[in-house]
Amino acid sequence: MNHLTLTACMVALAMTCTPLMGATILLQEDFEGTFPPTDWTADGWQPATDLSSTYAQLTNPFSATASTLVSPVFSLVGMSDAELTFSWTPYESTSVGPLTVQLHEGGTLAAILFLQSPTATNNPYLWASWGSVPVDLTPYVGKSDLSLVWSAGPIAEWQPGVDNVSVTGTPVPEPATLIFKRRWR
Repeated sequence: MNHLTLTACMVALAMTCTPLMGATILLQEDFEGTFPPTDWTADGWQPATDLSSTYAQLTNPFSATASTLVSPVFSLVGMSDAELTFSWTPYESTSVGPLTVQLHEGGTLAAILFLQSPTATNNPYLWASWGSVPVDLTPYVGKSDLSLVWSAGPIAEWQPGVDNVSVTGTPVPEPATLIFKRRWR
């Protein structure tokens, strides 16, 4: 009869895991406090108050030049996805004029969103109504030296408001290796 002799041995099992990570806030502004906020530029925009909250509002809708609100520089390097969200209102809107949101990448502007002011007959936003706008920035992950530009005009004929700006991203997880060891006797 054959006998199997067991001696002490070590069994190791290696396993690669990816830790779960939540979204990281890369840029956030609610326009409360000093205007324009630190590292923002506002040409033709001013602070305004609605329902006890301060927001950025276009100053002169009949300006012959475009008015811009520009965020500080941020980076999407090391992110697997990213999203811009912000609140907006068309305010005293009776005509159509686009509010353009652009992504500025080291000297190049790319339009990522056009918001049209609803007309008086089909206006889904009444004064003091705000809508939340999500914009997927995933096509720009891996890029740095980015900023956001809201522009209206020339002659926008309305006074859009922007508030609660947030850019979030999910960091690319770094794999971790776990080694389980078990002694058999």
